Amino acid sequence: MKLKQYKQATNIAIGISSKELDDGNIKNAHKVLFETIQKIISNNEKVPFELTNKLSIIHGYIQVRNIIKYGDHTVAALNLIRICKNISNFSQQSSNILTTTVVECTKAKMKQEAYKWASFAIKPE
Repeated sequence: MKLKQYKQATNIAIGISSKELDDGNIKNAHKVLFETIQKIISNNEKVPFELTNKLSIIHGYIQVRNIIKYGDHTVAALNLIRICKNISNFSQQSSNILTTTVVECTKAKMKQEAYKWASFAIKPE
């Protein structure tokens, strides 16, 4: 980043975080994206949308556990639905995420969403 090649740094950070997610290292993926964003901000540059979007999705996934422990099923369900819309980022955890989404949507009385994601979970792909 010393050469101010922020676009290239963004692409590299997204690539590394995708590899970390494929390996199941969610916290490492979060760390890579967060540190890249911090460096871009410290240089008074605009942070690309794809970088903040991916960080937001991963951060939401990390926070869902705490939200569920707190017992706020509606917020957990809404957060999980947002994650499910980007489920391709979480290849290893996809079945667990989809199952948890169905359970939390059911607890939050969001039956249509629960049905939608249950149907998605049982597709052959």
